[in-house]
Amino acid sequence: MAKKPKRRIITGIEIGTGTIKVVMGEFLPDDVLAIVGSGQAPALHVQKGDVLDVEKVLAQLARAVDAAESASGLTIDGPIFVSATGAHIRPVVAVGRTMVQGPGHTVTEEDVVTAVQGARSYGLPPDQKILHTWERSFQVDDGAKVTNALGRVGDWLAAEVLLIVGQHSPLETTCSMIQDLMGYRARDIAFSGVADCFAAFSHEDAEQGHLLIDIGAGVTEFVVFQGNGCYDAGQITVGCDHIANDLAIGLQLPQARCKALIRDMADLGCSAVVTPDGRGRTVDVRTGSGSGRRVPCSSLEKIVELRLAELFQVIREQLERHHDLDRIGGGVRLCGGGAMIPGVDALARNVLGMPAEIARPRLLSGQEEILNAPNYMTPVGLIRWGRLMLEIDGE
Repeated sequence: MAKKPKRRIITGIEIGTGTIKVVMGEFLPDDVLAIVGSGQAPALHVQKGDVLDVEKVLAQLARAVDAAESASGLTIDGPIFVSATGAHIRPVVAVGRTMVQGPGHTVTEEDVVTAVQGARSYGLPPDQKILHTWERSFQVDDGAKVTNALGRVGDWLAAEVLLIVGQHSPLETTCSMIQDLMGYRARDIAFSGVADCFAAFSHEDAEQGHLLIDIGAGVTEFVVFQGNGCYDAGQITVGCDHIANDLAIGLQLPQARCKALIRDMADLGCSAVVTPDGRGRTVDVRTGSGSGRRVPCSSLEKIVELRLAELFQVIREQLERHHDLDRIGGGVRLCGGGAMIPGVDALARNVLGMPAEIARPRLLSGQEEILNAPNYMTPVGLIRWGRLMLEIDGE
């Protein structure tokens, strides 16, 4: 009897500020990603993506792994890909140049590789490492910038490359935790915003150009996905925890209660945009032992709207400074826990001045609670990105 082939399970792990998520998946025909198991646990002692207490975070990671393995009935023993976020990650635009060596000064693949390698040699501090390299554009002599320089004739070729870099220490801490728990290292580590794009966008989406915004608990990341892939990226160390803090000050409530209010906005009938009848409807804001207290729904909505509108405005200003807006023909897609706030897409549409919708993982099957969950984009995207890394390495 022929031996049944071993299932190829890839695991994505996101250690965020709010939660730790573990997702196990395998690929079916037609590029469909089947989710076979998932688990999550509170990300205690993680601040803006930075691990503050390794032992306690490791215990929570173990809970999430156990939950995923129990849900799948399988043991995680295949490749693991993990995400990275935090203020230490930053985009760098580097340029590499080379003389055109092709016959008749025609740009060849070798010339492109040499120019890109020159950009990758950008002088980084010794405590930093490159996570991703994305080719943005090429320029032959003083000609126009193009996405493909092959076949062009000239003396010099310049490659403009986007590097996403992070500090070695927090990246290594994350990988070491995986090794301590699983007995082997994570196969690779990706910027969360890049992973989100792999979950959300196809090659056709890249040709059209999209903006992805991931509103997490402590950090908001954004990526311009256009051309060869990731054209620009950035992050702002503001997230849902800051909205909760604003509510705590404005409504004079404990922050834990305000986090619960944000999670329950849909059930409360509240929105990220102040509703016309908001003053006529009230929200129960009592704490566990507190006396009865209700506030107008519009009070909660106004605080949430002001913070999110400011966040979107900061992103828009950065896009304008980098001349990115003309590259976003398909609009914006929102993910992360903040994307679950009702009306956040309408607010993004108003402030950013472009179509906006909630991101959903593409070509996905399996667990119903993940199929339409914008807060699971990162671990799902890690699996897709991880498959590409394995294919590049010939595994």
